[in-house]
Amino acid sequence: TIPALRNYKEKVRNFIRAVTERAYELKEGRSWNSRGGQKIFVLVRKIDSYLEKLTEQILDEQKEGIDLLDRLDEIRGILIDMFA
Repeated sequence: TIPALRNYKEKVRNFIRAVTERAYELKEGRSWNSRGGQKIFVLVRKIDSYLEKLTEQILDEQKEGIDLLDRLDEIRGILIDMFA
């Protein structure tokens, strides 16, 4: 059903958000180049390799469901455009 698919999609989104918050650390910095211009850099540091591998495995197993949700969103968008 559509509500079940929406619920699944929300759970996948929450899962990815939680994993990225725990598995990676972002650090932003600024420096100056030789001409006096400012450079901004972002360093991504992997904190938990095991969590990253587990996430990849889970997402690989759920790929069909995620692809189906993408197609349903496309179809819904087309239907909305047709009736708007």
